[in-house]
Amino acid sequence: MIWLIIGSLTMTILAILHSYIGETRLLQHLLAKPDLPALQGSIGYTRAVVRFAWHLTSVAWLGFAAIFIALIYIPFEEQKLIGIILAGCFGLSAIIAFAATRGRHLAWIFFLVATICAQMGTG
Repeated sequence: MIWLIIGSLTMTILAILHSYIGETRLLQHLLAKPDLPALQGSIGYTRAVVRFAWHLTSVAWLGFAAIFIALIYIPFEEQKLIGIILAGCFGLSAIIAFAATRGRHLAWIFFLVATICAQMGTG
């Protein structure tokens, strides 16, 4: 059970950091550029799409955090497949984040912890 709680906290922290740091250090600067493409004929629309797509990622990670908690209430024998799926998703995310940034972006660490938690908590 402790692995599932740690996994949930890991994904919650990642979601919060992603939205806050992404908004303050990336999106505000990126979306202030005057040369953004005008999707649907509007730069305002472009800004809205980029911003909501960014934050929807955080919402998805909060959903994963909720799945970790929900697993606590599922009989242990029935957790295995969900654990494999979670571990696979987070493991692949860790590899991609590490490879794409050569380890400089710290998200890979959160994904690796979530991978371990999914495996240990359901395995």
